[in-house]
Amino acid sequence: MHYLLSAIAYMVGIYFVSALSGQDAARLMPFRVPDYVLHGAEFAGLALLWYLVFTRTWNFEAGKARWLALGIAAVYGLLDEYHQSFVPGREPSVADWIADVAGAAAAVMVAGRRMRR
Repeated sequence: MHYLLSAIAYMVGIYFVSALSGQDAARLMPFRVPDYVLHGAEFAGLALLWYLVFTRTWNFEAGKARWLALGIAAVYGLLDEYHQSFVPGREPSVADWIADVAGAAAAVMVAGRRMRR
């Protein structure tokens, strides 16, 4: 159950960071990191949490859990980009969404391989 609460809390955190204006969001990072790296890492964490929900809480088979976790992260990334279209100083980006999905895919691939060991 704690994995589910963690995944939901993480999604809420993404929502609130995405609701910050462009300037406020930039102030969160004390050093400059490429945007695509931040997106990839952010959604890798989200996919990993959902993978843990599916494998540890709901006992799904690892292959099915990977696809579900990736799907949730991809859809949430799309919703996140849409949400940013309403925030001053922010804009939706297909490149950001691709980075979201790439990070999520990398996380579930690594998690699936580690779980098999």
